[in-house]
Amino acid sequence: MSKHPPLVSIGMPVYNCERFIRQALDSLLAQDYENFELVISDNASTDRTAEICREYAARDKRIRYYHNESTQGSISNFNRVLQMSSGDYFMWAAADDLWEPSYISTLLRNLTAVPDAVLAFSAFDNINEYGQEVRAYPYLFELPSSNLLQRLWNYMIQDERLGKANLIYGLMRRSAIQIAGGFRVWGKGLWGADMLVVLRLLSLGDLVLTKELLFHKRLVPSLSGSSQKGGPTFLTRISGCCSTIRDWHGYFCGYARIIRLVDALTIKQKTRLQVALWNRARQLYWREMKKSFLCQG
Repeated sequence: MSKHPPLVSIGMPVYNCERFIRQALDSLLAQDYENFELVISDNASTDRTAEICREYAARDKRIRYYHNESTQGSISNFNRVLQMSSGDYFMWAAADDLWEPSYISTLLRNLTAVPDAVLAFSAFDNINEYGQEVRAYPYLFELPSSNLLQRLWNYMIQDERLGKANLIYGLMRRSAIQIAGGFRVWGKGLWGADMLVVLRLLSLGDLVLTKELLFHKRLVPSLSGSSQKGGPTFLTRISGCCSTIRDWHGYFCGYARIIRLVDALTIKQKTRLQVALWNRARQLYWREMKKSFLCQG
């Protein structure tokens, strides 16, 4: 282990992660870049997560493990690992994901090579519970731009289903995420909070991407689901539609709030972004209503 203070900090907020956390920790500890610290904040897990984390912390001095006596909100736990870390560069890590050995070294090299950049990320895919690829995300590379207006436009307009939320797991400058307020809730509600944090980061500097596939975001099917025979009723669909529209509205309000904060944009540029934002919101509201009202069965 290097005697120098860690240049990179990894923050891992965890809760009941015993199924995959060994794989995640092994993946991070196998990085070819070694000058990092790994800060784990356990949100009062009730499974074997604490036992596993303490085992790894005893084996590797780069790991610092903290256990919350009572459950905090997930946002609070994300911010706790940021506050307890010290590196000039920071990344969040989920306890069920996997990283290629050159993930940190590649992103750090790319980020330091572009002084105006605040965030670095790589090509990524989704893997299932067995580690098999289930989806790739080629449209991520449409996002970067050295022009502030274009960069915000690219991110704000891109469909959420194309993976842009995953940039929250990129490597970022600590100074930038601190100016951004950490993992802050910009919208009205928690839905889309990760994407809003990314937009705030991109309002502060550029994004650099590598086309190397270095990150694997795990998707595990939920065990919960509707057992209602014959599909959802009309009233259930309407209720679901209202809930979805409420989430979308809160999310778009967060975008509008961030846009208003960007001093480097002119009033005309802010207006262009706001108009584009609400045009997109209107299209999505209408799409959701059509799906709910016109869907049969």
